[in-house]
Amino acid sequence: EVVKTAADYSMTGLSLFGGQYVNNVYQGVTGYIEGGPRGAFLNVAGAYNTATGIAVDGFKGFEEAVNKGGSITEGLQGAAWEASIGYIRDKAIAFGAGKISTKFARPNGELATLDGPNAPKAAQGDATTTARKKAVAAKDIDDFNRPLTTEEIAVYREQVSDGRIKVNSYRKTFEKLEQARKAGAPVQDIRQILAELDDRSAKIHSSPQAKMIMKTLQKDPSNLEMIKRYSNSMDRVHQKVENRFQDEMAAAGWSREELEPIRNRPDPAELQRAREKQARGEMVQAEDLLGTKTVNMDYDIGIKVKTGADGRPISPMKNGEPTSVVAWHAEAQEAWERAYRAETGQSPTHSWENITHAKLGDAYRDLSVLQKNGILHANKAWAGQTADVTYFKATHLRGEVEFQRVEKYVEIARGTAKDYRTKMNPLLDSKKPQTGTASHEAWQKHKEYWEKVYSVMDRMGSGRTDPMSADREIRELTGGKSLMEVTFDLRNFMESLMIL
Repeated sequence: EVVKTAADYSMTGLSLFGGQYVNNVYQGVTGYIEGGPRGAFLNVAGAYNTATGIAVDGFKGFEEAVNKGGSITEGLQGAAWEASIGYIRDKAIAFGAGKISTKFARPNGELATLDGPNAPKAAQGDATTTARKKAVAAKDIDDFNRPLTTEEIAVYREQVSDGRIKVNSYRKTFEKLEQARKAGAPVQDIRQILAELDDRSAKIHSSPQAKMIMKTLQKDPSNLEMIKRYSNSMDRVHQKVENRFQDEMAAAGWSREELEPIRNRPDPAELQRAREKQARGEMVQAEDLLGTKTVNMDYDIGIKVKTGADGRPISPMKNGEPTSVVAWHAEAQEAWERAYRAETGQSPTHSWENITHAKLGDAYRDLSVLQKNGILHANKAWAGQTADVTYFKATHLRGEVEFQRVEKYVEIARGTAKDYRTKMNPLLDSKKPQTGTASHEAWQKHKEYWEKVYSVMDRMGSGRTDPMSADREIRELTGGKSLMEVTFDLRNFMESLMIL
């Protein structure tokens, strides 16, 4: 009780110096003192964002008043009091974190190169500023966080049906190609079928629902050849787009820049081991045999950096004058979109066609995180920016007018689930305390919570659970939060785990 009282008083000052991270530590420690692991988890979960924090404060105030023998009315009064204190505390933290120096929380003053609640993130524009603000659970400008409606689900089901038609059309063309090759058809006939296949592939690429179906199909070993053909087909499409893009950029006075796709690259050694296991008759996951020939939801491509004799990057040139990558990108994205639409007849936005560079919000500055389990060796100085990428992708998609609301929810679920599986979950496992300790019990609560949330997001993002049911499950698990708010929670928790 002495420690708890001291912490309560210290919080008034520390929240102003340390911002949200100090608050989270305080919430966890005092919560454990008050109520064991349940109290610690309830407190930290309540600190994820303003609205949920106020709800948790209100619940605790109600519970405390009733447990002391009070009436329901007194319980509601206690809830209102605790909720108001929570709101004031939250606003004080937000104000203090932005206004007060953190020099008292660091040895020898602030270390500007490290990420913390007040530390700068590389250069301005490297990460979205909205990712540094607290999530808002109440209705916002476009009402994005409200539950999904039956009308929106009806539109989405039509899109899924259309995606299925696109996949079936591609499969028939693929089978026609296979039969023509086995029959020794003339080269001209093969080329014509390949052109048809490329057209069917581009139509799939324009549909998130069709790509989701293809991702499911690639898990079946019997579909591996069809999936490889799809990947090769999109490579041909993108090569044609790039050729047209280069011509247009050259006509506008730009130097020819070599481009390269930005993809998660599997370890070649793992691909070889998978093939060897298959040869021995051992069980192998179908996707392990595909290597880079998998179905991608988007297509990112960027400049392949060239360096001069001094080792410095060579800037793009326009009309013979050096310019910045940012200036090049401003014209390059529009040129790529025109080229893609001209070659395929499909929407580049709805196909997620992107020219990218290191200063965009969805680009990792720490490239090690793109490797398998690379997050465990990530640079802590880039923890904030790495975590920002997850939330940036969600907020960017939210603003895309070409996508329906359920489409956005499903893709946010898929992307956030992927980042949990490949980044936050390995981090969380690496921080596992010793079994049998109080810390382990608190850790287990977090683990169980996020595993449940991940399961719902993964099922929603892969089409195994309909979006309305998944949306309802998420809100029941999280106390009413939307997927956007859950993504923000994950972003914050992941940064904290990277820094620990």
